Amino acid sequence: MRKPLVVVCSSTGNLKYVFLITCAQEPERDYLEAAIRAVVQIHTCEPPGDVLLFLTGEEEIEDACKKVTKECQQLGDKVCVCVCACVA
Repeated sequence: MRKPLVVVCSSTGNLKYVFLITCAQEPERDYLEAAIRAVVQIHTCEPPGDVLLFLTGEEEIEDACKKVTKECQQLGDKVCVCVCACVA
């Protein structure tokens, strides 16, 4: 099964962003931990780029930021990551 590809264009029709939506095949028992694993895996296994993770609450976002940072630090020099929280 092909993953959905999303293209976001400006009002002038110029290409702005192209991104791939990745979803779990089955429901996860702990979706936050699964999401953190996915972010780290994408960041370490895919070509350079940004990873967006959408979560439901400020506490959950802050927890995920700390855990992603910690996971990446444990990988040492293999990975460089800048984790930024955006709470609306």
